[in-house]
Amino acid sequence: MKGQRFSASRIANIWVPFVVAAAVALRQGGRMALVLPAELHKVNYAAQLCSFLSNSSKLIDIIPCNKLFYECVEQ
Repeated sequence: MKGQRFSASRIANIWVPFVVAAAVALRQGGRMALVLPAELHKVNYAAQLCSFLSNSSKLIDIIPCNKLFYECVEQ
């Protein structure tokens, strides 16, 4: 995260650095597909991630899914 100039956040969830590492590991012209929590667009700490992805990617498709697949899972 520091190598990509992300500011430290004590409240960020573990999926944020995982997404950053996956994006950095892509080769030129590579593709990445991830299933991410809906909080991507709802929490302040994900704003820096969204900015990073939009600046480092040519195309981003976000397909929202509002259906709960597992009722007992909180996240």
